[in-house]
Amino acid sequence: MNQLKLFTVLKKHDLSFNEYTVLLNCYLSKKPLPDLQNPKLFSKFVTLSLLNSDYTLNKKCLDIIYSVESLFKKKDARKEILIDKEILEEYREMWPNIKLPSGVYARVNVKNLEANFKWFFKNYDYSWETILSATALYLNEYSDNNYKFMRNSLYFVKKTGLDKMCESQLATYCDRFLETGDMHDEVDDIFKTKVV
Repeated sequence: MNQLKLFTVLKKHDLSFNEYTVLLNCYLSKKPLPDLQNPKLFSKFVTLSLLNSDYTLNKKCLDIIYSVESLFKKKDARKEILIDKEILEEYREMWPNIKLPSGVYARVNVKNLEANFKWFFKNYDYSWETILSATALYLNEYSDNNYKFMRNSLYFVKKTGLDKMCESQLATYCDRFLETGDMHDEVDDIFKTKVV
């Protein structure tokens, strides 16, 4: 049954099983595609837009690999593949490059973020678009108060309490963003009157 699904996925993306195997081997070996000996095959991958400008596999290609591999592996395989360094860097750059009033830096390095996002994706199912929008919502709220009591980019994704329980404020903000569909809360109008 999974074999039928496999060929359905490959057909949808105009790939043969052998072509898919080449992409999978490139993914597993972490080598760019110019190392291929077959120029015709390389040309097809370029035509199908499966490569980044440096000829490494792009997100579209990784999504195809995930689609196929998820037919045969545990669900957690996706979590490893979708942790994209470019998106992590985009997330990191959203945070102000300052020391917060708590004494910690708002931005942390990408390696630490990657570990917390692996945990996040094992426990929650939000798209990167929702994550980035929810993060913008969080940062907008705290910027008005000079980032007082704000968590840094690492603890916003995952924070382990004294009771060894992990929580994610990011997940709360993702839910909030999806419920409201807006970047800003509705704010009641405040009317001021001049006292004479």
